[in-house]
Amino acid sequence: EVRVVPGVREAAVASAIPLPGWGNGMPTRMADKPNEPATGSGFKIVTPGYFEALRLRLVAGRNLNEQDTSGSPPVIVVNESFVRQYSPNESAIGKRALINKIVPSRLGRGPVTAWEIVGVVADEKGSGLERASDAGAYASFAQNPTVGLGLVVKGAGKSRALIKSVQRAVWNVNKHLVLDNPQTAEQLKAESMASRKLTSSLLGGFAF
Repeated sequence: EVRVVPGVREAAVASAIPLPGWGNGMPTRMADKPNEPATGSGFKIVTPGYFEALRLRLVAGRNLNEQDTSGSPPVIVVNESFVRQYSPNESAIGKRALINKIVPSRLGRGPVTAWEIVGVVADEKGSGLERASDAGAYASFAQNPTVGLGLVVKGAGKSRALIKSVQRAVWNVNKHLVLDNPQTAEQLKAESMASRKLTSSLLGGFAF
């Protein structure tokens, strides 16, 4: 419904929107290194179109698509920080990462799954503009449905008008659903920078 709204170019849902955080952290290790201890990485559930909506550059392999269904082998796309942490000095494409699924009905850990890495994308700022990029992986919503989703929309025109049109599209699906605190990318960036500005103001006050 949202994708056919005039002015919308890309739309996707995700278990976490950019900047506030990855939403889920999962113990992660590579299947070809079974003796290495698991370390934490971000784990995000998205629908096709998420990378395009955020303009995340495809570095290697492919993005998630409509063919990644519940009946097909489990696959993930990882970011460049993931590759540096878990597969340095060699291609990650075709390797398998051992990461828990998310329990569909609630936010909890499900069974450990051997996800095949099919793509690598540029890092997104998953935990604020001031933090270094975190290692993270993306799985298809069709292969790991979950609750607590955010909507990401890339569009043209005035933001407020577009938000209203998107809300009407959501009501076409379910009139009881609302967009909780819709924000533009600029507003999200401003919020991310707010803590740094507060710290700078306090330091300036103490210096004075």
